[in-house]
Order: sequence, then C-alpha cells, then structure tokens
Amino acid sequence: MTKSIKLLVCLLLLSSLFSAEAQTINVASCSQTDVQKAFNSITNSTRTVNIPVGTCHWTSKVSLNVPSGDPNLSVIGAGTCTGTPASSCNDATTIIDDDSTDSDVLLVLRISSTFSAKFRFSGISIKGGTGSLKQNGTVAVGGNSHNVRLDHIHMDLTTYTNPVSRYYIRLDSVTGVVDHSVFEGNSAGQGALDFWNSFYNGSTDQTGDHAWAAPTGFGTGDFMFVEDSTFNNRGVAGNEHSGSMTDCRAGKFVIRHNILNRMGIMDHPTGGNGRGRGCRAREMYLNNLTGTDAAYDNNLVVAWITSGTALVWGNSASETGFAKFLSLHSERKYKQYRSGWGYCGTSFGPSNFDQNLDVPTGWGCLDQPGQGQSDLLTNDFPNVANKATGCRQTSACVWPRQKLEPVYEWMDSWGCSSCGGTGVGFVTFNEAYSPTVLHNNRDYYVWCDPSSRSGCTSFNGTVGVGSGLLSARPSACTAGPGGNTPGVGYWATDQNTLYVCSRTNTWTAYYTPYTYPHPLTQGSDHTRAAPTARRPVVH
Repeated sequence: MTKSIKLLVCLLLLSSLFSAEAQTINVASCSQTDVQKAFNSITNSTRTVNIPVGTCHWTSKVSLNVPSGDPNLSVIGAGTCTGTPASSCNDATTIIDDDSTDSDVLLVLRISSTFSAKFRFSGISIKGGTGSLKQNGTVAVGGNSHNVRLDHIHMDLTTYTNPVSRYYIRLDSVTGVVDHSVFEGNSAGQGALDFWNSFYNGSTDQTGDHAWAAPTGFGTGDFMFVEDSTFNNRGVAGNEHSGSMTDCRAGKFVIRHNILNRMGIMDHPTGGNGRGRGCRAREMYLNNLTGTDAAYDNNLVVAWITSGTALVWGNSASETGFAKFLSLHSERKYKQYRSGWGYCGTSFGPSNFDQNLDVPTGWGCLDQPGQGQSDLLTNDFPNVANKATGCRQTSACVWPRQKLEPVYEWMDSWGCSSCGGTGVGFVTFNEAYSPTVLHNNRDYYVWCDPSSRSGCTSFNGTVGVGSGLLSARPSACTAGPGGNTPGVGYWATDQNTLYVCSRTNTWTAYYTPYTYPHPLTQGSDHTRAAPTARRPVVH
C-alpha cells in the first residue's frame, strides 16, 4: 500500500470517527410520530436531537430510552426563556397534551446509562389540551445519570380543557439541575416537581431504602437542583389555596434562587405511601415567595416538612397568603398514617421501627423531621429486616439506628407579623401529636432573629442558630442529646458556611452551599466559587 493510499485510509477513518462522535438528528417536525421515530433511531454516537419550530398535538405517550454506555445526549427544541429567574418563554416548539389516558405519562425520558452520562432536555414548551390528568407526571425523567439538565422549559397546565392538578415533571433517581424555566398550573396540590429515589445509585429496590442508608450530603451535587425558575400557581375556583412546587418520596432536592407565586414546598412522609420511605432531604434558600390573595391562600405554607432533614435559609415570603412558614409534622403519630410501619409512640402503638427512647412519644420516630442516615432496610411487609443487625420487624433491633440530623432555619424573612401557630418562631404545628415528639433545640433549630419572633434575640451558643462573622461566633456551644450529636448552629456570613455544635463546646463545619450557578449550566466549569449569602428581600 502506497503512502498516499495509507493517508487516504487514515483520513477516512478519522472522518468516520468524527462523524460518529458528532451525529445530529434533525427531526422532521414536532409531531409525536416524527419525534418517536427520531428517538428510536438514537445510537451511542448520537449527540443532538433537534426538534424544530411548531405546535403539535400528541394523543399518546412518547418514550426515549437513552442507550447504555457513556453518552452525552441533548434533545433541543427551538424555544427559550428569558430572565434570571426566567419570567417568560417564547414557546417556539410546543407540545399540546391531547392524551386521554389518566394514569400514563405524556413524555418519558429514561437515562438508563452510567452515572457520568450527560443528558439535556431544552427549549420545549408543553401545554394542556384535551388530555386527562397524568398521575405520574406529564413528563417523567428517570435512570442512573448524575448529569441531567432540564432548561428553558415552559409547562402550562392552565390550558387544559378540563383543569387538572397534578405533577408536571417526575424526577426519579437522577441528579442535576432544572433551570431557567417557567411552570404554570392550576393549584398543583401534589407538587409541580416530584422527586423520587426508587433506584438510588443504581439500587434495585423501589422503596427508597438505599437513599436513606447513604449520607445526606448537604452542599454536594447529590441532589436534584431547581434554580433560576418561576412557578406560578393560577388556581381554579374552589381550590385556589393548595399550591406546591414539590412533592417528594425518598428524594433529595435543592430549591434556590427561584420565584414561587402562591406556592411553597411539601413532601410525602414514611407511612403515607405504603412501603415507600418519605422524603430524604432538602435545601431551600434564597427564593422569593408571594401569596397574592389572602382570602384564598390562608392555608399556604412556605415549607411543609413531614420527613427527613432540611436546611431552610435566606428566603423571603410575602406578608399576605402564607399562614405558616416552616410547618413540621411527625405523621406516624396519626392513625391514618400507620401503613405497615405501625404507629409511633404508645398513643396507638408503639412500633419496633422507632427508636423509642421516650416510649410515650416513640422518639425518635422513623424518618420523622430531624432524622437522617439509617441502616439499610430490606424486604417487604411483614418481613422488613435491618440488613446490618439481621433483625426483622418483630424485634426491637429492627430499628435502623437512625442519626439525628436536625432541621436548621436561619435568615428567612416573612412579612406576616400576625401569622403563626403552635410552636417557636417560624415553626408551627397544627396537629395534636406533633408537638409531643418534635422539640425545639433537638429536632429543629431556628434563627435567633433580632425581631424576637423566634424568642431568641441574641445568640450565645446555647439555643437556636446564630449568624454573623466567624470571628463573632461564641466559643462555647450546646450539642444535641448526649452531648455528641448535632446541636446549635452558626451561619458564618464571611465563610458562607453553617457550623454546628457537634460535641459540647466543639464547632464543626456542617454545610457550605453547592456551586451556583450549577456547573451543568456552565459547561465543564466545576470550579466556580460558592455563592455569597444575600439578605432576603421583603415584599
């Protein structure tokens, strides 16, 4: 073979490789037939699927199964949203839901590939048409990827012929970011975004047990982030007040730098979903929330927490509309939430799944607010077992030795001076049993607010959460039960770090916010500095 022929062969091979690495599919139209055909033709060499300008009505489900391996796939429409947070979208590529199936999903995106696989879904608008309620979300995204980005999405459920109130997007076992998007609906009582961990880190259980057995990971990328987006709850007659931007079952999410109009966050508890575990963890910070109509929104809550741990800070909620700021509930104290887990405490129980250090209350109740990482549980009722101890649910040693991980709240601004309930400061309880099992300065810690609403005007390291320069932090501090569990907190404004009293008179760095903007919105840049905390804006 001559040198010229060898050179030609090499060039052809390189051209083939380059083509394989950069294959683009240009979809003929936005119709469900053309989009499904394009999705079916995707291979490991496909990098981009472009969906053109148009408005198309879909009458049945469209599914995408991302190939195995380590793809970097983007599905891109022609639309975009403007503003940070996004405030409006141009709807250049619009899908209308005319699917009459009430229990299905309109669009399924399954990223069944490696953790490092990247997937982006962008520039698409989805609106309601003649279709019916989607019990599992209008869009469902699931799989193993830790690099999922959904951006410049506009979802408008107010346009359904028959108004619906259900999930917009279900996010299951993926992490990444939803950003620069606008979501509008009619009283999303069950949550606009639904966070699950059915297959956490590739696990085979659908209960969320593996997510509860893993470290919480505050300040890391092991969460689904939602940032720089706007959520509008339009409301329908007779159901205007029940707006929520989240629901959660064993999920972990971060809500930051968003606008929430007539919406707060909520979750599902352990015991409220059969064998499935409750919400694992959440961070909610630097969001602006408005409740525009006090007559309708008088039951709206900024953060309704029934399970797991949370960091809530730097948010601004308007004076009208929010009856409560942080509402904590240990719901297995209620008869209707017993499921196969049994009741917490002796009021109706007790259950072996709980710590039962205090038998009348059952504290610590499995997965209640302020509880964190646990031993791995396996099997189904009535044979649930603690994998570490080998004990089954008929024995007290089935309790999964759950860590105390309190809920921390600081530097939030709420304009409603007359609102409140039973509790301390921003924390309220409505049900009779929660105050008996959830205690201030043990299960939750609230900011020592200069306005004295928290009952703590000057932080001295004994109760609550302080804030200020690191140099102003008290040297002494009070830990949690036993003197060696997380206790009082201190937000160092010059370090952007929350310190907690891990042992008596011992401060430990506990949390620094994850990189903002999220690295997936910035290409490959993973070195951006953590954000500085800004004072919340009072509306």
